[in-house]
Amino acid sequence: FNPSKIEILHNFVRLYGSPAQINGHKDYYCYIGRISSEKGIETLLEAAAGLPEYKLKIVGSGPLEKVLSSRNRSENVEFVGFKAGDELKSILSGSRFLVVPSEVFENNPLTVLEALCLGIPVLGSDIGGIPELIFPDFNGMLFEAGNVKDMIEKIKYLWNNFIYFKQDEIIEDAQLRFNSENFYNKLVNI
Repeated sequence: FNPSKIEILHNFVRLYGSPAQINGHKDYYCYIGRISSEKGIETLLEAAAGLPEYKLKIVGSGPLEKVLSSRNRSENVEFVGFKAGDELKSILSGSRFLVVPSEVFENNPLTVLEALCLGIPVLGSDIGGIPELIFPDFNGMLFEAGNVKDMIEKIKYLWNNFIYFKQDEIIEDAQLRFNSENFYNKLVNI
């Protein structure tokens, strides 16, 4: 395809506000999404089993929810079920970072945008549209999709260094890139 004929128009999200409004306990990292194999949840659970000192909250539902939650014997992994609205925002904003371990070509995951608008760094697989949203060492990191060892290394890094990711700068960048007015103006120009 001729690159001059291609335009990228990211989704937009409702903006969340300032860092002062954001939960601060930060004693876990989280996954938010459908609990199914293409989302990389089994790979994430394998990585979490190798990191018993780091707590993981799994938020969502799906075809593998009952099987994986009953099979999970790790005290560091908590399945919290489907959440929405303020409850979901509270869980996300209270995390050190969000993991998006997808093993399929995601286009533009809204959970990534929502996390960034809260100033939460994102650890995402380097597949599909996810790398377009994450700038390593600014608003998160990338790992090789399906690679447990690489995921473990990046989880350790983010866990130990999340305070170096500047929440206010992540929020400002995300709100600039993913607001509805920018979406509308770019769509009109296209």
